[in-house]
Amino acid sequence: MLQTHVIFCILMTGKIFYTNGSPMMLPPRAQGLRTDYTYTPGIGAHKLHTDVARWKDAQTICEGEGGNLATINSAAEAEVIKQLFRESPRHPGSYHSSYALIGFYRNPQRNGFLTVDGRPLENSGYFLWQPTEPNNLYGGENCGSVGSDGLLNDIHCKKKFAFICELSDLNVLPLS
Repeated sequence: MLQTHVIFCILMTGKIFYTNGSPMMLPPRAQGLRTDYTYTPGIGAHKLHTDVARWKDAQTICEGEGGNLATINSAAEAEVIKQLFRESPRHPGSYHSSYALIGFYRNPQRNGFLTVDGRPLENSGYFLWQPTEPNNLYGGENCGSVGSDGLLNDIHCKKKFAFICELSDLNVLPLS
């Protein structure tokens, strides 16, 4: 079973943080760590936004926080995402609370999907879809999402959902 290490608190000094309830010195390179993200050593930093947005707007918000919509790169990262869902409140205004937008979209020039950094989704390290997905239901399901089960789904870009951001500068990880 995957163990996640969540930073619970950064004291006002910015010098101490807590992981698994134990205080540890914050490495100098980790000064300025965001307190609204869940940090998992060896995997990354993630935040589930429960204020809903359309895919393009969600990506803009993530960029404003120094990251992108999340790209799942492993089964271990999918477990982190599932944990975020378990710990989150409902997503008021969401088209469907069991889904969150993440960082992939349908490639308009070819069949298939690309991640927000331009890689083919099938090369991202994680390519597990919900049964019958991707299905482009009613046409126009050109954006990526993940279900609370950790499986991928194609979704309509203009519908509002919760979304998951991932910080792109992970030089603070691993914490050991």
